[in-house]
Amino acid sequence: MNTMLETVAQQAGCLDCGFCRYFVQCPGPSGCLGCGICIKGCPAGVRFLRADGRARPSVRLTIDGRAFAVPGRITVQKALELCGAAGPRQGCAHACRSGGCYECAVVVDGRVVAGCHTAVREGMAITTAPEETAAHAPLRLVSVFPGHLHAAVSLFTHGCNFGCAFCHNWDVTFSSSGRPVTPQELVRCLGRLPGADRQPRIAVSGGEPTLNRPWLIEFVRAVTREHQGVRLQVDTNGSLLTADYVDELREAGMTDISIDIKAARVDTFLGVTGLEDRERAGRYLETAWRAVEYIATAHRDRLYLVVGIPYHPRFISREEVAEIGEKLSSFHDRMDVNLIEYQPAFRMAGEADLPPGEPEEVRAVLEDAGLKKVWLQAGDHVPRATDPLDLLTGAGETADSSW
Repeated sequence: MNTMLETVAQQAGCLDCGFCRYFVQCPGPSGCLGCGICIKGCPAGVRFLRADGRARPSVRLTIDGRAFAVPGRITVQKALELCGAAGPRQGCAHACRSGGCYECAVVVDGRVVAGCHTAVREGMAITTAPEETAAHAPLRLVSVFPGHLHAAVSLFTHGCNFGCAFCHNWDVTFSSSGRPVTPQELVRCLGRLPGADRQPRIAVSGGEPTLNRPWLIEFVRAVTREHQGVRLQVDTNGSLLTADYVDELREAGMTDISIDIKAARVDTFLGVTGLEDRERAGRYLETAWRAVEYIATAHRDRLYLVVGIPYHPRFISREEVAEIGEKLSSFHDRMDVNLIEYQPAFRMAGEADLPPGEPEEVRAVLEDAGLKKVWLQAGDHVPRATDPLDLLTGAGETADSSW
């Protein structure tokens, strides 16, 4: 098998924040698999993949019962690619490359693993057949934050298909370290939290919760069985939220959906999200807009919809904010719209906060566009993001790991 493989390299400018050592599941530089997960989560943005032509010992394994030999020190997902085999969900078609969502899960030696950061080894038996993988409960990395913001419990799912430079939850979103949980395990965890018997709302945020659809649907069903009457909200970028996905979430028990609309134009969307594939970006943006329209019309009386509009002049103009407002008001002028102040975070930690009064001025732009219910999430209403240099001090809120 003749192919050029890759390993991670690093430019000058490392912050020595410890993210790549402690928050990424990785064998270290000497055993680098070339998965690239540490690249997406590097707050300094100094890591990259480079070609590695060094010889590697061959590893023999099986994929769905067929024997193959692949280079050593690669991931299961790379082995599937080299052997022309696809995982049960097309080998992570959404290319999240952040390690926590388990969208690329396959069964290895009878156990579910994330293909994107699991190393191949001699004699490994990989199973990708959907009927086989479906026999195992889906897994995902999740952090639990009791009493966070508007919910009694907020669940932050790891992994995202975007790479926003302003990512507020970057230390969770791009972390692949920890033990993944099944939906049932997480529901049992929620049952042990203080006040779980009377919690008014559970919010599922992230990261991007709609990655790993089987996990999310099964969790919604499980939590609504165990907690009758609870309101269940998902916060999403909307990029994967097709009409049939919305319908399935509603039927499973989801009551509230909050969709971030990050742009009206593809060029702006590329700049905000960090995506490089224009075709993919256009598809994601169109899907998010269609999801908002679909929920605002077909599910108006069945799902509570909030549209978030993250704002910072570094990425989006007031003119484009007005475009967003006009389009949203054409769907339903009384939908709830949340204007969210982008605070300095992640790779934009040195960016300035919005000057006093600007959020109110931008809200007026949306109201002038025809929207009747615009509110602000700004200033002290937004907890500060973890600064990369404070990462190892435990500054800010911490997740509950009671399972």
